[in-house]
Amino acid sequence: MPKPEISLKHPHDSFFKKLFDNEENIRDFLKVYLPKDLKKEMDFNTIKISNTEKENKKHKKYYLDLSVDCKLKDTDTKIYIIFEHKSYHDKLTLIQILNYCLTIWENEIENNQKYLTPIIPFIFYHGKTKANLKSNFKDYFKKSKAIEGYLMNFKFIIFDTNKIENSDIIESIDNIYLSASLLLMKNIFKDIKEIRPILKEIIKLDDDRVIRLFEYIIVIKDIEKEKFQEILKEIKGEDKMPSLAQRWLDEGIAIGVQKGIFETAIVMIRDFQIAIDDVVEKLNIKKEELLEYIKQKELKEKK
Repeated sequence: MPKPEISLKHPHDSFFKKLFDNEENIRDFLKVYLPKDLKKEMDFNTIKISNTEKENKKHKKYYLDLSVDCKLKDTDTKIYIIFEHKSYHDKLTLIQILNYCLTIWENEIENNQKYLTPIIPFIFYHGKTKANLKSNFKDYFKKSKAIEGYLMNFKFIIFDTNKIENSDIIESIDNIYLSASLLLMKNIFKDIKEIRPILKEIIKLDDDRVIRLFEYIIVIKDIEKEKFQEILKEIKGEDKMPSLAQRWLDEGIAIGVQKGIFETAIVMIRDFQIAIDDVVEKLNIKKEELLEYIKQKELKEKK
């Protein structure tokens, strides 16, 4: 049975990486959110996803959240744009980025590359509050006019969902899946009721992508089955709920992924009216064990 696409340990990171696992989404995102001076010079048709695993001389491995390479217009100049994804405040973000850059450049020097590849750091942040980062790397040091000109420094780009309105995302991006995903990441820490307006965007997607977005919500939120039912009805309509539920079951995407396979079975049987024999066959579990689990659960609820 296929595993859920969203990691339970790192749900935000896995959703981010899944969103940007194709060049179309990356291209559409950068066309909107790169600074104007860079957009003018970028050849977006040359964008390619790069290997995100890097190893330094000491054989220590570094993993980028996302890395793309592309060329500048009318030149052979290649640049890297490396993405660091954060859903929380991390004071070491710029230090991490510096380590990535040094590792990349060390490898280029070892390979006798004449010029080092320019690297543009891009921080994708969608925490509960606005990002609290230094404005540039030089701000890590104590101010002193005597040494200011000697300090290492680099600029970076930050995309902070807290500083962007929902309406701006909808109006700026034609890619519906990208738009809906960004809206969801921006609002994922809010109450489930406040996420409902995003459903107007999600409803335009195919079932595969609807399932992926809802899997992300389910992993992050502790949603009661009644609320979950309401959301499903709103997103697909009551008449289409059984077919969507069956898709979820067939593909092994755990609606109750946090609570275990038996809880998933209960949701399918009670809420979606799928026959118990079909459920145990699809989920590859024993009917008698499921019935015993339901019995014990009901006894606990009565206490």
